[in-house]
Amino acid sequence: MQQAGQITTGNQMQMMNQATPGNQMQQASQTTPRNQMQQANQTDAGNQVKMANQTITDKQMKQTSQIQQGNQMQQMNFTQQANQMQQANHIYQENQMQQANHIYQGNQMQQANHMYQGNQMRQDNQNLQDRQIQQDQSPFLNQIPQEQLHHMQQAENTAGFSAPNRNVIRVFSALVEEVSRDRGTTFVTISYRNCDGCAAPSDTVRLVVSRDTDIFNEQGQRIRAGELERGMTVDASFSSAMTRSIPPQAQAFFIRITARAPRPEITTGRIAQVNPRGRFLLVMRNQNPASAIQFHINQDTAILDVFGRRTNLSALRPGFRVRVEHAPFMTASIPPQTTAFVVQIIR
Repeated sequence: MQQAGQITTGNQMQMMNQATPGNQMQQASQTTPRNQMQQANQTDAGNQVKMANQTITDKQMKQTSQIQQGNQMQQMNFTQQANQMQQANHIYQENQMQQANHIYQGNQMQQANHMYQGNQMRQDNQNLQDRQIQQDQSPFLNQIPQEQLHHMQQAENTAGFSAPNRNVIRVFSALVEEVSRDRGTTFVTISYRNCDGCAAPSDTVRLVVSRDTDIFNEQGQRIRAGELERGMTVDASFSSAMTRSIPPQAQAFFIRITARAPRPEITTGRIAQVNPRGRFLLVMRNQNPASAIQFHINQDTAILDVFGRRTNLSALRPGFRVRVEHAPFMTASIPPQTTAFVVQIIR
């Protein structure tokens, strides 16, 4: 019994010893793959989490970088726009200041010119007034008929002046140098003496003859302005307010013819030169160059062809034989000069 019990006990222990390692090995073999799979799964999950975290981090960093770049570009744009606006403001302010300086300088120059012109006009008026006083006090006036002075005074009174008056200038025995017409207005250029001792005319003025100007012939009869001619001798009164042109212009109050111009003279010769720009002809009466006369052509000069029909200056050529009706007086120059009244081509 005791032996049987021992055997049984020994067999059980042997069986237990044999079973235990086998079970343990089998259990261990079964546990190892499961653990490996579980560990692998955990590793994969960890890697995926890491990758996801890394992706999120990269996206966040990229987004942050883009935001920073956008902010920098926006800030640069703001800075550039601010600089441009500041530069534009500087340019605008400089232009405004420059324009203001130009305007100020222009005003200063204009004011200075006005002051200068005003001073010149006052000085000229004073000179005219002084001259008029000398003329009014001159014994030369005593030689003028009282009737003629009366006509002058009436014309001046009609124009709104009272004689004697410093605003009126009276001249006597003046020579009519030129008569022209423009748009219904007649302009008469006269030369006259402004002193008793003057041997020749020393002053020239261009009179503006209007409807209010009183014009008389030698017999004291009223005539029209169209009857005034170059070469006449006239007495005249006119305003002392003159333009600054050469010759000066003044409004005429009174004109009276005292002597007519002599009859025109006639010269026949050949044309040596035609100057359309200067509007004059050089005509030689014979082969001697000293016989040349320079004839001035004005708007009243009539130019006729061989049939007596009107033509123009461009129709005249050097070598043409012409008949010139001209004023009897000539200049003392070489060649002598005078005004042509009629130029006709002859055979």
